[in-house]
Amino acid sequence: MLRKLLCLIFFTLVSGCGGSGGDTTASPVVVTPPVVVEPVDNSLTDVVIPSGFDWSMNDEVSINFKVVSTITMIDQSGAGIGGKHFIKVTAIDQNSEQVGTTLLKALTSRTGQLESTLKFPNEWSGIKVEAKVDGVVCTETFLKNVLLGDLEIKCPVEVNAEEG
Repeated sequence: MLRKLLCLIFFTLVSGCGGSGGDTTASPVVVTPPVVVEPVDNSLTDVVIPSGFDWSMNDEVSINFKVVSTITMIDQSGAGIGGKHFIKVTAIDQNSEQVGTTLLKALTSRTGQLESTLKFPNEWSGIKVEAKVDGVVCTETFLKNVLLGDLEIKCPVEVNAEEG
């Protein structure tokens, strides 16, 4: 009985995998060659770094903010506005939009000046400075390439001759 069952299974399998039913042409077999990937040299031996290259991602600049009048002039320059004035400095992007938090909040000296060192990321385009003088808010925008030395915040405030 077992022998008959095994024979039946064997013949069923062989007949099921039999001929092609009339078409005797074989379809061609396409063999694709294996893709060879060359190793990549990830070393930095060919990179030349100039001497003095600054790897930092921040700029640090020393600035002297000066609050000056656009009304009172001395030798064709705005007269300094003496007194303690509130200064606020924020960073701006290429669209002159504020970026991040406020960089500096401080009061000027009695001469209307404020010396400070600012540090901000290289991708920022500049700063916006607001000075509050006698209830008037004066705003100046400075691009990064001029952030050095004295920066004047111009205000339409008249200075009396003894102050300037």
